[in-house]
Amino acid sequence: MMRMLILAFVFFAGCAEMRPDSGRGWGYSYKRIAPDTYHIHVSGNRFTSTGDAENLFRKASNKVAELNHCRDYKVETYSTYIDNTLYGAGDPEIDGNIICLR
Repeated sequence: MMRMLILAFVFFAGCAEMRPDSGRGWGYSYKRIAPDTYHIHVSGNRFTSTGDAENLFRKASNKVAELNHCRDYKVETYSTYIDNTLYGAGDPEIDGNIICLR
């Protein structure tokens, strides 16, 4: 019974809504790379679909625009790929730049 509880906890913890990268290997992070230009990196885990990662990129873009008092934003670059390293086998990753419109 205890084993089932542990497995259920691990499963639901992996399916939880993503948030800013907390060092657990999933979530998003951003940094300013030029005036009004921000780089956003989304990192999923093996429980994250590519569609969920794309939705998180949109949420992160909206949050970054809001935090920096942008009227709107434009996606400048965007690339989706699967991390095939041994540690991150099959994890969706997204890198993109947004431009803040004032």
